[in-house]
Amino acid sequence: MKKLILAGLVATCSIAQPLFSQSQTTPPPTPTPQQQQIQPRPMPMPMDNNQAGPRLTPEQMKQAQTFKMQLMKETLPLKNELREKEARLQTLRTSEKVDLVQINTLIDETSKLKASIEKKKEANMQEYRKTLPEDLRVQFDTDRKGFMKQLKARKPGKNKQSGQNMQRPPRPQPRPQENNAGDNH
Repeated sequence: MKKLILAGLVATCSIAQPLFSQSQTTPPPTPTPQQQQIQPRPMPMPMDNNQAGPRLTPEQMKQAQTFKMQLMKETLPLKNELREKEARLQTLRTSEKVDLVQINTLIDETSKLKASIEKKKEANMQEYRKTLPEDLRVQFDTDRKGFMKQLKARKPGKNKQSGQNMQRPPRPQPRPQENNAGDNH
């Protein structure tokens, strides 16, 4: 009986080994023609090739910061309330006895808070837009997110001489670790 079990085990192992070794050496699949055609999107070029970002005067930069601070002050209480309601909603969703009426009420309240925050953001952006000269307004209207991202990168006080962002210095390379365990060359 033992010989029969041992023979069965040896036979199983000898059959399974080639199967496992084949699955480990399988080359990666070749990409499909659709995957080969996917290429990264080119980054949009700034409107003025001499400068990276909007051409704002120091006064306009200060004004943009004022609009930003005003929006932050207006939306902070709403965002805090939204976070509280979302935490309460998560608690209700994971409780032992789920109360759908309370959950639906909180969903409605969080939706209203999100809408209120978005409306304040839009009003603030429209007020800021009114202060821009026509060429910057066109750039702002064409790519609002890109405009604001570039503006965010160009805070007052960064490389005032050229009006461009100062580049971050390169990161130091890690030093190779020395082997002190017995090599004394």
